[in-house]
Amino acid sequence: MTKEEILYNVGLTEKVYSEKKDIDFKTLGLKLVKWIDHKKSDTQGFIATKDKTIYIVWRGSSSKKDFQNDASIDKVPFIEEGEKVHIGFKSSWEAVKDQTYEALDKALKTLGGEDKIDNIIVCGHSLGAAVTTLFAYSIYTITNQIKLSAVQLVVQELEIKYSNKTLINHQLSH
Repeated sequence: MTKEEILYNVGLTEKVYSEKKDIDFKTLGLKLVKWIDHKKSDTQGFIATKDKTIYIVWRGSSSKKDFQNDASIDKVPFIEEGEKVHIGFKSSWEAVKDQTYEALDKALKTLGGEDKIDNIIVCGHSLGAAVTTLFAYSIYTITNQIKLSAVQLVVQELEIKYSNKTLINHQLSH
């Protein structure tokens, strides 16, 4: 991933703080697949495509509810036995999990299937970085059908790149 790509991805984490109507996806070169705005958890994000890439972008802390989730630090089980995550992060992710998988499935179909895409870029800032991390980890851990040449996780200005053709495998149909 180039410096320009990293800066573009980080810029998306700023855009997601805006209202959907205020984001010019076309100017960003993106085709919106789904805008997610879960009122109860106050978790917002979007799934979009650009060329052969799927973008999943999460907004960070912006409201009283978000800051309550940030401060909810009791650790609870996550996926595998012995794994623990902060309950506030987990509740934010679980509130949007099904919508995210459905939108990812739609994006994959729109682009012609998993063999036709180059990357899934997942990024977020602040609380959105926590949701990003939990999404990337859950899709990495649970899944077994998407085969990608590269899956990239961008959390704020940090890049972690996984490059294994069979890294991500998930049955996206729910």
